[in-house]
Amino acid sequence: MSSFPNLIRQIVIFHSCAAAAPKRVGVVSSRRAENDFTWGRRRQENVMRTKVIFHTILFLAIASGLSSARALTREEVVAKIQAAGYTQVSDIKSTAEGTTAKAVKNGKDVRLVVDSAGQIKEQK
Repeated sequence: MSSFPNLIRQIVIFHSCAAAAPKRVGVVSSRRAENDFTWGRRRQENVMRTKVIFHTILFLAIASGLSSARALTREEVVAKIQAAGYTQVSDIKSTAEGTTAKAVKNGKDVRLVVDSAGQIKEQK
């Protein structure tokens, strides 16, 4: 009966001999090729996923920067109209054309439309 250290020594010798034994090239190379293919495919999927995420973020950043469709608040409309030289701003309403308001400029009552871009136009 062998002692425990002898058993360990035999296992180590067996594994070292097995590691030094020639390997079956066909099986190993096909596995390696399969692993390389799988790794390459995963890498390609990760690159594609990263590109999609990057393009989505870029699109959203551009769209949010270009979009001025956010409705102006009542205070913002009044401030814009007053900055353009109008006084006594009143009767502010939201319509299909934009935000309409009544105001006075140079002593004359005028009707104004503030579009979604924030441009002020006098209505006739």
